[in-house]
Amino acid sequence: MTTDKDKWNTTPEPLDAEAEAMLDGLFAQARVRADASDEAMIALMTRIAGDAEAVADERDAQAAQERAARMAVPRSRHPLIEAMIRAVGGWRSVGGMGLAAVTGLALGLSSPTTVSALTSGAWDVQDTASDEITYTLDDMVPSFYDLALEG
Repeated sequence: MTTDKDKWNTTPEPLDAEAEAMLDGLFAQARVRADASDEAMIALMTRIAGDAEAVADERDAQAAQERAARMAVPRSRHPLIEAMIRAVGGWRSVGGMGLAAVTGLALGLSSPTTVSALTSGAWDVQDTASDEITYTLDDMVPSFYDLALEG
């Protein structure tokens, strides 16, 4: 009767001297071929790295030439707009005027009751827990019905 241990025994049987010598010869040949292929692989990788460096240098030089060509051509701006921006004080002033325009538009679209209530503090919404006057977002933003009553 065979047991599982006998079925799955993975220890190899010992080789005779002739088979051992033949196997050692095969391994020696593989080592010689590996050394030769290592030298060929090193030479190939050296050539590839050299080619890659040459291509990278060529691309860098080409990019530098294109950048220099772009910098040599002046940008065409409309002289009237440029003069107007300089007249008001530069881009900072233009940004401030844009902010003022948007604020004016928002105030112009809101109903007069909302604006007057915000500026006079007429809304007294009282928080019952802390007896503090607070405003909610709905109190400050005009609703459709506020705008519809305006006409």
